[in-house]
Amino acid sequence: MTRPHGVRGELNAIPLVPPVLEAGDLIIGRTLTARDAEGRERPVVGQSVRPHKGRWLIRLEGVETVEAVDLFRGFDLCLPRSDLPPLPEGWYWEADLRDCRVIDARLGEIGRAESLDVATPQAHLRVCRPDGRIAAIPWTQPLIVQVDLKTGQIHTDLPDQFPGVSDEPPRNSS
Repeated sequence: MTRPHGVRGELNAIPLVPPVLEAGDLIIGRTLTARDAEGRERPVVGQSVRPHKGRWLIRLEGVETVEAVDLFRGFDLCLPRSDLPPLPEGWYWEADLRDCRVIDARLGEIGRAESLDVATPQAHLRVCRPDGRIAAIPWTQPLIVQVDLKTGQIHTDLPDQFPGVSDEPPRNSS
């Protein structure tokens, strides 16, 4: 959650869920986990949610003032994995992609999926390379060819000289 919105206790939040899901189905009446940056958690219950400029304005039960909302600044709101609804074909939960082997048609295995960054206009798959570097691959066809969660593989077809993948790692000057 980024900040309070208005004076009636709404939280301004960046949704990190596939846009094929309805916000109300995920928030209203559900027990969510509010997690701070140190990993401390507390249960909260979603009361209402509405879209606003690409974000969600969320009300939580018992959180009714700007001051009460401000106590949640920087928190993540999470649903237990068991409460997440199934997604339509071609959509994936980020947690399911994490640690999948990323295999390119030309280069072979290029690393492991670290995360799917959806907080930008173009979603990117963050891939941890064997040398520790991070490559960002736009989450789009034809670059992402196939996702096979059963085998834990994401297949790509990257162009020659794709930044962070086909370039040489930095050399030690020792």
